[in-house]
Amino acid sequence: MKWLLFYMDGDEIDRDPRYRLEYEKHYALVFTQYLIHLYGKYKPLGIVHISGQDRKKIPTYAVTIGHFQDVDTEIDYEACKRKNVTVIRRVGVGGGTIIGGPWLAQHIFVCDWSREENKKLFPDLDTAFGKIGQLTVRAYQYLGVKDAWYKHIGDVKVGLENRKITGFGFTTIANFLMMNQGINMGKPDLDYFIDVIRVPEEKIKDKPYKTIEEYLYAGMTSIEEEIGRRPSIDEVKDALIRAYKEVLDVELVELEFGEEDRNFWLDLYEKMEKEIGDKQIFMVSSSRRFSSIPEGCTLNFARYKGRKLVAAHVLVNKDGIIQDVMLSGDFFCKPSEYIGRIEECFRGLPVEAKDLMVERVRKIFSLNGWEAPMLSPEDFVKPVVEAGLKALKKVSNR
Repeated sequence: MKWLLFYMDGDEIDRDPRYRLEYEKHYALVFTQYLIHLYGKYKPLGIVHISGQDRKKIPTYAVTIGHFQDVDTEIDYEACKRKNVTVIRRVGVGGGTIIGGPWLAQHIFVCDWSREENKKLFPDLDTAFGKIGQLTVRAYQYLGVKDAWYKHIGDVKVGLENRKITGFGFTTIANFLMMNQGINMGKPDLDYFIDVIRVPEEKIKDKPYKTIEEYLYAGMTSIEEEIGRRPSIDEVKDALIRAYKEVLDVELVELEFGEEDRNFWLDLYEKMEKEIGDKQIFMVSSSRRFSSIPEGCTLNFARYKGRKLVAAHVLVNKDGIIQDVMLSGDFFCKPSEYIGRIEECFRGLPVEAKDLMVERVRKIFSLNGWEAPMLSPEDFVKPVVEAGLKALKKVSNR
């Protein structure tokens, strides 16, 4: 089976005089549109994208937040602007915050899930996670990281110390299955980002670290730290090509990126800047969702971490009735728009009605096509109840 490979190693876009750094916040949207464009042009079974900054004259620093993450609780947006750190929200792909710079390689694929060959390859999300976990481990082994191993769901670790070297997530767009992954070729510049990202304490409750700082500095690793040197993006590409063939039996055929492609990107960047601005970034935003609190109501917040982290902002009136709920977190699910239906399950219920909440959310979980790996209805209900009870106590002075 053959898929196409779209490879970028530096300045394919930003060497053009039309390019502006502020366009980078639209990267996920423009990239998705470009993949759709390639599908229409070549009609392949799948497309793999690998990119890095090896030949980029001015490095780009970015934080990429998951599709379901609350921009206001996960990062300090004003600090990002002060430090010229671009903020990008992934399209449909869940997971946590990724910091990016010249040390990071990007690995993305999209395949037509309606095609029989791809459905056999990835019959469901759980299988897809497992196979890409195997593929990633094999690529790391080719690069010299011999003790890499996969931890379900979506993490690749190194050694007995469980140091995280990469994570990845999936989404679905129409008939397409898309995977997004960042690969730390070099040691991340954590000092530059430490006052930009906000990692909740709940994130480390099941990990052997006492503080967030210890988790970030001791719990993360890179290829450079494991083998003593930083590989080039070309080496990463070659390792992934081999891994695709060995693990998935998929041969990657490289496309040439030309002037027509560059103009496609820049035309879209200009259009997105004009028509969308920062709307994609603030698609999930507690400050904008709850910019005005009705009289007699109180807003509160809670997190719960089972296998994945789920957060809830809950608006409650003085009678203890839930008026609104915003769910966020580093989880994965499809269809992504069903999160809105889960939020709707809580509206109008008393904050103590836990059993009824679970019953309603379970109905969403039973819908055809719904997948939420490592999540249960209770994982959504628990933070809603906790935040709701805190809000009720505050609004009623109990």
